[in-house]
Formats: sequence, structure tokens, C-alpha cells
Amino acid sequence: MRKPLATTACILALVAALMARADEKLVLLDEVPRQMGLFEVAPDGSRLYFASGSYYVFDAVGKLVDKFGLSGGAARELVPLPDGWFIAFNSHSNGHVALFRPDGTPARTIVGRGGDEKHLRGDMTGWTSPTGGAVDAARKLIFALDTSMGQRGEPDPIWSRIAIFDFDGKHVGDIHRFDGKAKDADDAKRTWYDDIEVDAARQRVYVTARRTGELLAFAYDGKPLGKAPGRGGIAVFPDGRLAVGSSDGRGIQVCDAELKPLRALPLVGFQDLETDASGRLYASVNDPSVTFVRWSPDLEKSETFGPRYVRISVEFPASAASAGA
Repeated sequence: MRKPLATTACILALVAALMARADEKLVLLDEVPRQMGLFEVAPDGSRLYFASGSYYVFDAVGKLVDKFGLSGGAARELVPLPDGWFIAFNSHSNGHVALFRPDGTPARTIVGRGGDEKHLRGDMTGWTSPTGGAVDAARKLIFALDTSMGQRGEPDPIWSRIAIFDFDGKHVGDIHRFDGKAKDADDAKRTWYDDIEVDAARQRVYVTARRTGELLAFAYDGKPLGKAPGRGGIAVFPDGRLAVGSSDGRGIQVCDAELKPLRALPLVGFQDLETDASGRLYASVNDPSVTFVRWSPDLEKSETFGPRYVRISVEFPASAASAGA
């Protein structure tokens, strides 16, 4: 009977030794999910709108100031309009594009799901379209990433396009359309997209194609304008320059309007990119202790804002462990 007790004593001693080490934990500072998705920035940089189930509003120094909940669907992207209203791209079971009031409450659905090109396309998952979007407020145009997952044995995605609607929900056209069930389907266009942005001043649309790891540029009429290596988030500067995730995932590539590289910014683990009207660049990071990173317009200085979480270390006492007969 002594061997089992000796073994137990060894185990308890090991547990005590482990307990004596510092235990590091993350402590939540606000009611924000640990992982957040795409985000948008107000033109003056005073507000940032993050999507993660609901919409979370932060001020310019990273403080949570508001939350816009959804009664149906999941938040994908919230684009602020000049008049204080918003265009919301909501996916999941009730996928749709909606107009939101300045207080974050839904005013009306602009376009929902349906079985034709005049609507967004649903699939068996119930969570895909729209996966993101962008807005040209001056021309009252909405650009939605409309993508559907294929069934087993089908191309995946089975359907993808950049769908264009006006503010009344009328289908205006689409760009880079792929229909896996069409006889003349062009497989080169088949892809999921990581992000989409528009340069309204130059009437250009930019997307990052996940399948090929490329930044694709199009005119509003769908004409291809070029491509370059790029993944993840995209940001368009007021002067037409672009920022996009580097193809190796280790930083941000800044390029001119013709997609020629200008400089690189090191930043590992970023999720999305945006700019404000003054030309400052913003990045969300896959790190719960950081809300966002912001660069000066000349990109020479950066500031890190947060944290949404803090890391704490707790030292547990090394109590002696013993076992008796």
C-alpha cells in the first residue's frame, strides 16, 4: 500500500510546483469580443466602427463608447455616411444590406437575399453573403461581396461577385462574376474575398482575392485595371495610394494608384486596414491587448491604442504537498 501513496505524493508535489509558477491571464476591460472583424473609420478619425456579431464603436483613443446590436444576422461591416447615417452589411441567417440611423438602429433593409441577381445569394451555411462591402456615398452606390459556398463536389465558392446596388436596393450591375453552375463558368474568377474598398474620386474598386493572394483593381464598369500581390485588408488614401497586406503576411505594402510598390510597413498579425480624410492609416491587429494602430499621414510615426485587455500574472504560493498512510 506504500507504493500508491508514494506515487500520489510525487503527483501532489508536482502539482504544487506547477502552482508555484506565475499564472498569466487576460483580463477583459470592456464588453468587446476577443476577436473582432472588419472595421471602418469616420472621415475625421473621431470614431472607429468594428464588427463582431454586433457593431462596436470606439473613440479616437481606443475607448469603447457605444454598441449597435442586431436583432437578426451577424455584423460584417458598418460604413458611416456623410449625414451621420450608416450602411450596414449583415450576414448569417438574415443576410442583408441595411440603412442604419445615427443612433445605430436599423431604419430599413436595402437589399436582402433571393434567388436572382437582383438579390444577394444565400447558401446552405446561412452565414456567408454579404461578407463585406464598400460605399460610394456621392453616387449612392453600394458594392457588396456576394459569395456562396458550394456543396460537396462543387467548386467552392460556387458563386461570387462584387454586386452593385443603389441606395434604393436596385441592382445596378456586378463585377468579376463567377457562377459555378453556368456552362461557360470562368474558373479563374472563382474566389473568396478578404476585403473590398472603393476609391470614389477615381471610380475604382479594389478587392483582395483569397484564392490567388492578389489585390485586384477594377473600374466601376467592371473593366480590370491591374493586379498585384496582396492579402487581407485594404485601405485607400485620399491621394489614391493604397495599403494592403503583404503576400507573406508579415506587414503592409503601400503602393501607388497603378499598384506599383512604394514602401513596406512591418506589422505581423494585422486584420484590416483603413484611412481617414487626413491620410492617417489605421490597422486592427490579431492581438486582444491592442485595439488599433494608427500611423501619421507621412507614415513615419505610429501609435498603438488599447488595450481592450490587460495581461496580469498571479503568483500562487508553493504550499507543501504531503500524503499520509
